[in-house]
Amino acid sequence: PKHWPATAEIKTKDGKILSIRLEYSKGDPENPLTWDELIEKFRGLASTVYSEARREKMIEQVKNIDNIENLKSWTSILLKEN
Repeated sequence: PKHWPATAEIKTKDGKILSIRLEYSKGDPENPLTWDELIEKFRGLASTVYSEARREKMIEQVKNIDNIENLKSWTSILLKEN
């Protein structure tokens, strides 16, 4: 299939059923993450590899990617910290 829709249902103590169906999961091209969601996901995933200071510097560099003149200096921030 081109996508995998999902349905979630919750039955409350009083018997009421709450249901939601998503045709596209969050992060799918049809339902993209917001900038803030993307940044939070990056922070969480990168936290085991990079310090907070390094992660924040990376975020700033991505925000300003259109102004980068030297790609080598930009990519050096991606090297694993010792």
